[in-house]
Amino acid sequence: MYKENLKYIKDKLKDNFDIQYREVFCKNGLVTIIFSENISDNMFISEYIIKPVMSTNIECSDINTVKTKILQTNNVSDTNSLDDALIHILSGDVIILFECLEGMIYCDAKKTVQRAVDKPLNDPVIKGSQEGFNESLNMNIGLIRKRIRNTKLKILYFEVGKESNTSVAMAYIEGKAEGSLVNTIKEKISNLNVQFILDTNYIEEELKNKGTELDTIGYTEKPDIVVSRLFEGRVAVLVDGCPTALTAPCFFIEYFQAPDDYYLNKNVVDVLRIFRIMSFLITITLPAFYVALFTHHFSLIPPTFVFKISEARAGVPFPTIVEVIIILFFFELAREAGKRLPSNIGQPLSIVSALILGDAAIGAGLASQGTIIIMGVYAITSYINPKILTVTPIWSMINVIMCGLFGLHGFYIFFIVVIAHIGSLDSCGYKYFWPFGTVHSYSFKHKDYLTRGRLSNISDSIFRRKEK
Repeated sequence: MYKENLKYIKDKLKDNFDIQYREVFCKNGLVTIIFSENISDNMFISEYIIKPVMSTNIECSDINTVKTKILQTNNVSDTNSLDDALIHILSGDVIILFECLEGMIYCDAKKTVQRAVDKPLNDPVIKGSQEGFNESLNMNIGLIRKRIRNTKLKILYFEVGKESNTSVAMAYIEGKAEGSLVNTIKEKISNLNVQFILDTNYIEEELKNKGTELDTIGYTEKPDIVVSRLFEGRVAVLVDGCPTALTAPCFFIEYFQAPDDYYLNKNVVDVLRIFRIMSFLITITLPAFYVALFTHHFSLIPPTFVFKISEARAGVPFPTIVEVIIILFFFELAREAGKRLPSNIGQPLSIVSALILGDAAIGAGLASQGTIIIMGVYAITSYINPKILTVTPIWSMINVIMCGLFGLHGFYIFFIVVIAHIGSLDSCGYKYFWPFGTVHSYSFKHKDYLTRGRLSNISDSIFRRKEK
């Protein structure tokens, strides 16, 4: 059995220079220790596995004796499955084969190479915790456990991906998260049929509502946000190798909430949230409203503005709708180019590019000053809600086209369709437009949506209902 097992492992792991086969002798005969030198801790293996095996005078009569009396490490177990043994080797564990024993022993000897806990890049805060997740699943779980010292915190482990066998963790607080929510997410992760997983997006696509550009699953790089959502009764999903955690359910109102809302003065936060909502509405309506007025409803504009704007538009060869669409298109190109460059030059470059293009367009008579001002306001307000930046350009463009074709009637149709679309969505069985459009009593007890609720109230579970 020893020779057959060793041959099978060597055949499967051939042409891998980092796989080491260390042969040593103990009192009962030959022992082969197999590990990957790149992802296993060589010093740990030498001190706590090889040295005890070679120096022991204990009879290795069975696997249990080796595990309890010889090996000097905490996480020791055994397996009879060769495929399991291969996965353990490729995960950084050590496989030990005894010539005199059947079965295989494996020990946890993973090398802890990871990025230090640092500030989150995508969730900056003025006040509050500066810790962010990194690419280590164990470290990320530790950041959550550090904040929830409670036996009701449950963390389930999965291996997902037929080829990659990626480690995935699901966290929830028993008694706060609904059983139906936990079972739904657990089932979808367990049934995920993919070859490999590199990021949380692979799981997000399985959990999210199909057929929409909106994010119906939340995401964050901050452990304190994950913890607060767990206390609200949500479920978090983390993937090894990814610094972003998913949270479910997620709601549309969260687009207008910032990470430091719960560390600043409540009155200040209430005003800031109103600003965010207003900026979102301005972003998706201002260019379209401008097009509707100057294409179909010229009579609604005060005469003073009519003369000024008509004078500015003199010589512009394009109709207003084409003018706005062209500038909107080039602005989004500049913004996309800024994303692909290093952060210290990307955003300044996109702003400078927009200024240069706008000035050049006015100078060449291809755009009016009024249009450039409108699009400048659009650019500023679109940056206020960065989480919804993936949606606002699409909605703005559709609204501009609708208003260009149908005037203010297109404007109203667009808003009716958008509200109906948001209202039709759900996030893991919960209405995405929460707290609006739902009849459950739990909807309004949380009181943290358009304005922030009191910190003494918002830690209650907002989703808990009687189990059916």
